[in-house]
Amino acid sequence: YKSVQNTDIVDSSEPEEVKEKRIKRLEADPIEWMKHYFEKYCTAEFTDFHKRFIRRAIENPEIYLTNAWSRELSKTGVTFLVMMNLHCTGRKRFTLMISATKDAAERLLKPYKLAFEKNPRLRNDYGDQVNYGSWAGDDFTTKSGSRFIAVGAGQAPRGARNEELRPDSIIMDDFDTDEECRNPDLIDKKWDWFEQAVYGTRSISNPMLVIWNGNIIADNCCIKKAI
Repeated sequence: YKSVQNTDIVDSSEPEEVKEKRIKRLEADPIEWMKHYFEKYCTAEFTDFHKRFIRRAIENPEIYLTNAWSRELSKTGVTFLVMMNLHCTGRKRFTLMISATKDAAERLLKPYKLAFEKNPRLRNDYGDQVNYGSWAGDDFTTKSGSRFIAVGAGQAPRGARNEELRPDSIIMDDFDTDEECRNPDLIDKKWDWFEQAVYGTRSISNPMLVIWNGNIIADNCCIKKAI
């Protein structure tokens, strides 16, 4: 982000009406939105399957998606871009980031927190979102009301709320571990926890986005159950 702050050009003299028109144009094209606000992340062109995932996630408030792409095909990175778009445009307000451990989930949330803190273009167009007093690494809420919580496997997400809102998006990222995949009972237990405790946090009256990211590391694993 030090590099981004030194290279991303922000026109502080841009007239407000021109700025609003530009933001509206970018928000109408999610790919261009991502390339503009996160140029340093977009080191290569999006492939057809990236675009298909982005379109499905952004155009469908209620959808369940599984990405078992191979390593280095940017499962986590593209999901980050999608979720930043959905939160900045107000289409999602409360995300649970879930991984095999709480520490892993918190690491996955770190880019989101840093983007709100330090991305010059994002801050210029969407304002300072750092909300002191609600800005921990594992649980933070932006000034515009978007909340993110890191949850490790087996923890209790039931009852999670962002004021009147229940979670409207869940990201399951690297949920499987090699050791657990050698024990079918552990996989069944983790899957039951997801279906009963995690998915059960949703509101039945509001749409839910679920994204699974992971590699198929065994014949019996949660990512295959998600598929």
